[in-house]
Amino acid sequence: MSTASLDQINRSIFECRKKGRYGEALEVYKQKVHLRFNPQEVLANEYLVGNILHCLRKVGKAGSGIDFLFQYLGFTFSDAAPRALLNEAGWCFYDWFRNFKKDDQVTDKDRKTIEKSILLLQQLKPSEDYLLFSRLFFELCRVLEPKKEGVHEGFLSFIQKLGPEMFSDQPNELPASNSKSGRPMFFSSDREKYYMQLTKVLYASGLIEACLAKCQLALEEGRNISGSSRLWIARRLALCLQQLGKNEEAAKKMLEIARKKKDWFLWVELGEMYLQAGQEGQALLAWGRGFFSQGQTAYKAGFYGRMAQWFYLQAMPGPALWHLELAFDARKQQGWKIPSELQWLSQQPGMAVTENNLKETYEKCAVFWEKQMQKQAKDEDISEMETWHEGTITAVLNEGLNGDGFITTREGKSIYFRTRKLKGPIEGMRLGVRVKVKAAKRQYKGRQVINALQVFFV
Repeated sequence: MSTASLDQINRSIFECRKKGRYGEALEVYKQKVHLRFNPQEVLANEYLVGNILHCLRKVGKAGSGIDFLFQYLGFTFSDAAPRALLNEAGWCFYDWFRNFKKDDQVTDKDRKTIEKSILLLQQLKPSEDYLLFSRLFFELCRVLEPKKEGVHEGFLSFIQKLGPEMFSDQPNELPASNSKSGRPMFFSSDREKYYMQLTKVLYASGLIEACLAKCQLALEEGRNISGSSRLWIARRLALCLQQLGKNEEAAKKMLEIARKKKDWFLWVELGEMYLQAGQEGQALLAWGRGFFSQGQTAYKAGFYGRMAQWFYLQAMPGPALWHLELAFDARKQQGWKIPSELQWLSQQPGMAVTENNLKETYEKCAVFWEKQMQKQAKDEDISEMETWHEGTITAVLNEGLNGDGFITTREGKSIYFRTRKLKGPIEGMRLGVRVKVKAAKRQYKGRQVINALQVFFV
């Protein structure tokens, strides 16, 4: 068949593509090209291949477009590959990645697809193909964040050569016409996303020193990185320092982050840093704050299990058992398997998990942690508190007119209150209820504690 006839068919396919009749374009290819021309002739017409890739992507068959390009046509990447063809292939990969969940099991076919996408990314020029290059890069980072053996060694080598200057430092904008509010919306710049995604991949891949260097570079960016992202990058920097054995320096940085972000797991991570630095008292104080800080019970399952193991090794069977019961309950509620180390622990003398009242178990833990925190807390920690605070009731020790419990503030501080201090019906004294509290420091057995003077329901 002559090249001219193939060009004529391609023009028909292109006309269908322009009018959005992608299925019709694919049918023309199937009837007039697929059975009449061999793969080498088809591949020689880069415009035809580009049109078919575009149409397959538009009908939601990006994976078929990739198969068409590599399996049927035998396409291989080279410096001489047509730019237009690389561009269409790149967008097929991008659409394929968008339908790929990073927790999905990677098949051999997926692995080959990912490897080819890495090769394609290396052929793109950021200065000419910026939009595709950046989007494909971020999708690869998302999918490859958890390390999958044999998938992304080439990607790791490649991305370490990329500098932040390759990515725009201008905020991404959603036009007013596409916004539900009718106003334009602005999001993180590509450079900010570059630092966030890249440090994730490097840390998950065990390239700690490389990750540390990128974190330090990101924190020097100033206004190019938003406050929230700066805190998460600073957290990753602290974790890198911990991995490198610099636990005291890591703990100092993590403490600054935990006081700002107020997420429970930051306190837990801080506790581990203190413990590795030989500061057991500070570790207990941090873990206590992690216990009282807000967070879904299921997410704290790992923390409860860790505390059960640690207290058991410290010959403290009571707290060990309470935390073990909380860990078992959290995992059972989610349908999660019980790890072998926790199963072993439950089989030890005095550690049998029973179907006790979990509310009572939580209260026992709450009382225990409050005592530990009072024992370990320093005056300077308490003196930072203001007069008025907002927080959540995180423990109810006793109900009724003489009841009492604990409130955890937004700053992660714990305040003891009695029912008679409530300005409202005592029926409202439930776990998770938001309150506004006026508190003051008091001396208790030689220690400073914080007691509620007035508690208002929000």
